[in-house]
Parts: sequence; structure tokens; C-alpha cells
Amino acid sequence: MKKLFLLTFLFIQGLIGISLAQPSLSFTTFSTGYSRAVDIRHCNDSRLFVVQQAGKIIICDSTGTKMATPFLDLTGICSNPVSAGDERGLLGMAFHPDYKNNGYFYVNYTASSGGATTIARYSVNPNDSNLADNSSALILLTIPQPFTNHNGGSLSFGPDGYLYIGMGDGGSGNDPGNRAQDRTQLLGKMLRIDVDHPQAPLNYSIPPTNPYIGTNYREEIWSYGLRNPWKWNFDRVYGDLWIGDVGQNLWEEIDFEPLGATPGRDYGWRCYEGNVVNNSVSQSGCPDFSSTIAPVAVYSHSTGCSVTGGFIYRGAINGSLYGYYVYSDYCDNRIRLLKNNYDGTFSNYDLGAIAGSGSFSTFGEDYRGELYLSDTYSGKIYSIKTNDCLPTAAIISLSDTINICSGDTFPILSAIYHPENTYQWYLNGNPIQGATGANYATAAEGSYMVDVINPNACSNASNEVYVKVNSLPIVDLGTDLTICHLDPPLLLNGNPPGGVFSGPGIIGDYFDLQLAGGPGSYEIYYSYTDSNGCSASDAQIIDVVVCGGIEWHNLAQSLHIYPNPNNGSFNLEFNLSQNDNVDVIITDIAGKLVYSKNIAAKAGYNQISIDVEQFQKGFYLLKLGNQKGVINKSFVIK
Repeated sequence: MKKLFLLTFLFIQGLIGISLAQPSLSFTTFSTGYSRAVDIRHCNDSRLFVVQQAGKIIICDSTGTKMATPFLDLTGICSNPVSAGDERGLLGMAFHPDYKNNGYFYVNYTASSGGATTIARYSVNPNDSNLADNSSALILLTIPQPFTNHNGGSLSFGPDGYLYIGMGDGGSGNDPGNRAQDRTQLLGKMLRIDVDHPQAPLNYSIPPTNPYIGTNYREEIWSYGLRNPWKWNFDRVYGDLWIGDVGQNLWEEIDFEPLGATPGRDYGWRCYEGNVVNNSVSQSGCPDFSSTIAPVAVYSHSTGCSVTGGFIYRGAINGSLYGYYVYSDYCDNRIRLLKNNYDGTFSNYDLGAIAGSGSFSTFGEDYRGELYLSDTYSGKIYSIKTNDCLPTAAIISLSDTINICSGDTFPILSAIYHPENTYQWYLNGNPIQGATGANYATAAEGSYMVDVINPNACSNASNEVYVKVNSLPIVDLGTDLTICHLDPPLLLNGNPPGGVFSGPGIIGDYFDLQLAGGPGSYEIYYSYTDSNGCSASDAQIIDVVVCGGIEWHNLAQSLHIYPNPNNGSFNLEFNLSQNDNVDVIITDIAGKLVYSKNIAAKAGYNQISIDVEQFQKGFYLLKLGNQKGVINKSFVIK
């Protein structure tokens, strides 16, 4: 594990400083006077909502000034922590994604009576946005707690709009009930519920993509094998989930779940602590370590004893911190950084200890993505900044190359926005005239980057993102076919292979004329998507004709109209096994006879030119036959 060690300390007039290679951080006192602040949230405006463990939620404004009256007071409803190590109380809150319109927010607390974890919804006071309606409580979940510790506490809405709830294993030591691995229980789990579409008798419903719907397990479970997830959060830009899970005696860990990961992940507790076997419990029934999700970072109890999970920085002010996950420990005043290298590896940086009491209970994020840190014992909240001047210059993109297809709308590129920053976009190294906003609507293929300048005249250049226009694949389904009504299912051939057939009578790569409905004319399609995500399709007409014997069966397979569609002038091509007279009869879509001709055909290949250019545009049916049988073939005059 790679580490960067502390070089200097600085603590002057409320400023805590770290000096190291990259990035260098400072912790400035932002607001003071809090009692056991365990969560810091925002509702998409400049206010911060500070959750105090004893039951009050306090608002402070963008300057750090506290409001005298609590936003919400659950004193007497939630547990009152009686000692410094008491883990009960009001532990977390989350605002509904549509809080601006519905006024809903959610809290996680242990009840004063019985100590059960309680998830409740409250509403803001309709007449005062700085006050909640204390009478609006709606209980969603009540989860009994067998012990007083390991209650988890955080809850948050994911990028999917569902409410996630982190539950500890129920407490004591080494999970004596093996609850974290027991999927019939909610303890030791990450839960996911739908609060917008309740289904009685519940005040919520189960999202249809939860992994254990229709099983004997609890359907609320999203993942399991957690000991005490103390502070976890979603990446505000990319939606990945970062979890700080408190260890037992040896190891603290950070778990990572990328957006779109398969649900039902097992993070290993109580069988494993960090990356090692937990020898304090029986391994009977434990999964193999390779089947669990290993942490992306661990550290031993030689420094710290209780991880405090944080946030990945996505703000606009501190450019050198962008993309780093910041976390700490409640027992140790070290700050650690974790960087996703996007190649399956993570780099961990130990910045060393900073001044302060070291009781760092929670990080916070404001509506612009700037980060804060709560020091529980001192009652201070620090703002986190870098010691350089660089603004964030980053184009939000999951890849350095954005592939689009010929004919598609060009993408809009977005940089991390701050109203005090100015922006200049470049294409292939040249400035784009007038492209000075945080967003830019591209219009050409090429390499784009943005230069960001802050009010201090510090400039930072972003990553380059290449917009590539890819040609559509060439797809060919072949010429139209005529088959006999007595034929077995027809194997179809699309080029390039690997595409998808659709239309009547299609089963996989076969056309089943009986499934299609028997004799008639059928249009089928073949769609192909290449490695760049570009799609194209081709169509083919399959005529199923009634065959009057072997000769006419063979004729049906060789009969072609070329070209089709046409302008009224086309060739009729077919093979006969012997000389014979055949009638060519054409009717319009209403069945009216519009053309008739008797032709003396020869044995072998025949090509007959038909000229009906005087006909109107439309769909026509051609019949080729005599007293031995008739074959139908459709064509279109365009």
C-alpha cells in the first residue's frame, strides 16, 4: 500500500494545515458550538444541516452561523447517549431528491424506548423552511437492536432514487448471532426501499431490482456482510457507493460498489475482517473469501480503531483534491485519501495526523460538493481545502473517448461548475470562440478540453475527451426469398453475424412459416450493433407460397423479382426442370387484375423482362403458374 507521510503541521488561528507532496490540505474552522455532531447534510441550497446525536438537527448558513432554533428536535423520542462511547441516538438524515417540492426528509435514530432502529419521514414546516413539522412523523421501518452498539446510522438516496439504509450487525462483538451473514434478518446489511410507491401494509415498497424478491430472504436487502457501516456516501457525479465499515480488533476497511454492480454483494463479515479470516468465530458455513467483495483499502489498529467514512471530492474549488475519497478514524486524528485508478486498483494515501481532538465522527458535503469534517469533542466543524490555488478543471465523462454514431446528436460536455469560475473550451488545442460556459454543446469530431480560471486568476486545464464519430455498420440480410408452404423452418443468415432477427415467425435465427401464419408475404428485419454501439438494420421479404408438387416446390425456391422495389421495370428470374408454358399474372392490392401474359419457358434458367412503368406506385402481387400449380410473389413499385 503506497503512503504519503506528513511533512509539517500548522495550527494557527483556527487553521489546521497539512503539507505534503500532492495534494496538500488545510482544515479551517467553519462553525462551532455543536454537541456530538454525527451527520452533516444539505438540501440543495447553501445551508448545512448538522445532526446532533442527542436528538437535535441544527442549521448553519453559508458563513457557518448557527440558527438558534433547531430544525428538528427529537429529544425524548430518540435515545439519549449517556457516555462518550454510547452509539445510540439520532444518527443520520437524508433529504428526498424532490425535497424542494414535497418537503420530505428522513431520519435514522434508535428509539428511547427499547432502542430499536427507527427510520421515519418528516416534513418541513410549510410556513418556515428553517423548521420541520415535528408532528409529521411517518414511521417506515422499525428494526429491533439486540445490543446497544453497531447501529449503523447513515441513510441516503441513491442515483436510482431509492432510499438506502446502512445497518450494523446488532452489536456486541464478533456478531454472536451471525446476523450479518443471515439474509433472513435486516441487521448487518445495506437496505434499499422505494419510499415513493408504498404498498400496504408497509409505508414503502420493494424496488423490483432488489436481489431477493420472491425468496425466503428479506426483500429489503441490497447487500450484506457488513459489521457497522459508519458513514457511507454516493459519488455525486458518477453514483459509485463508498462505505466505511468499522472493524473488530485488527482491521478497518473501505468498501466500494461501482454504479451498476450486481446486487446481493457479500462484504464478508463476520467471516472476514478486512482481508483476513476472523479467527475469533467458527468458519462453519462461511463462504470462500474469493466469493465475497474484498475491501479496496484497509489499515490496522496500529493507527485508529473505528473508521469514519467520507466523500469523494467533486467540488469546483479545490482542483488538486478532485477525484480523491477523503476519510478518517474516530480514534485517530489521521486523514487518509483513496484514489480509484479505474483499472481495478486503488491508491491509498496516509496524510498523517492533524491537530484537533481526533474524534472525527463525520464528514459532510455541501450543495456545491465542498467538504466538511466534524470534530465531536471540540464541537467544531472544519471546512476542507487544498493549500494551492488550482480550481477544479474536469470534464465529466466515464471515458476519455465518447463514441457516437453517424447521424447522432453530438454530446454536451460538462465541467464541474462554480459561479465564480470562468471557462474556456478548446477543440484540438484551439480555443473555441464564445465557448465560455461550464457546458459546451459539441458539433464536430475531435479532442476537447476546458481551461478553468478562478477569481484569484489561477488556471487549471482539464482532461481531454475525444468525441469520435463512427460509421454505421453495413448490414445485409440478402435478397428476398420465396419458400414453399411445406418447407421446414428456414435458417436465416445476416451479415455481419451476431445480430438480432425480428418480425413474424422469428424464433432466434429461424423463420418458422407455421408460426408466421402459413402462406403469405412476410417482412423480417435484421439489426446489428457493433463494438462502438452503432446500429443498422436491413429488411427482407419472405413469400410463403402454396406448392403443387416437387417441380413447383423447386421453382418457388428459385423465383426472384429483381430489382424489388422497382420503378415498374423488372426481371422475373426462375429455373425449370423442363420446357413448359407459364402464366404471369399481376394484381393490385385490391385484387384487381392489371397484367396477364403467357410465356413459353425453357428448361433451366429463365429471365423475363416485365415493363409496367405505367402502373401507380404501390404494392402488387405477381402469380407465376399453370395447371400444375401457382406461386405468389409480391413486389413494390416506388
